Amino acid sequence: MNPKEIELIVLAQRDPRAFGPLYEMHFDAIFGFIRLRVPDAPTAGDLTSQTFLKAMSHIRKFEIRGIAFRSWLFRIALNEVNGWWRKQKKVKELSISSDQLRSLVDKTEEYLEDDRLERLIIQLNDLPEAHLALMELRFFEGRSFKELSEILGITENAAKMRVSRIVSTLRTAMGVEK
Repeated sequence: MNPKEIELIVLAQRDPRAFGPLYEMHFDAIFGFIRLRVPDAPTAGDLTSQTFLKAMSHIRKFEIRGIAFRSWLFRIALNEVNGWWRKQKKVKELSISSDQLRSLVDKTEEYLEDDRLERLIIQLNDLPEAHLALMELRFFEGRSFKELSEILGITENAAKMRVSRIVSTLRTAMGVEK
């Protein structure tokens, strides 16, 4: 965190009315993060508002020496999105471009034909919600393991292990040798 952001956090912790600059600083990133996970912009806007409302009401609990403020906001946003999907009682499906999918394939160092790419999409969509979130954050948003650990509230090693296990599960399901 930069000194200006720390100053803004301290001010907001003393007086929630001072939260505005933090909102302005992080709105675009949080809205974009949420928009990738919900079907439409109005829903993303509502969830973004809820995220910042929760952040503002809990700002006093945020510890400056802990995780990055932005990661704290992403964690709140992810919880809001997951809660929204649960309330919808719908299955969350991963919507990705073929370029993003090929990026995942490249990272697993395998070449797949188009029909196998389709099978991989099916396998990704069958993942539990928490595993799907990890794959999205790591491979499609390019987040580091440190960021994953902060957003998900797990250790960096746990993030690495979970991603590795998910990739291994996908490879096995696809019949790809290690």
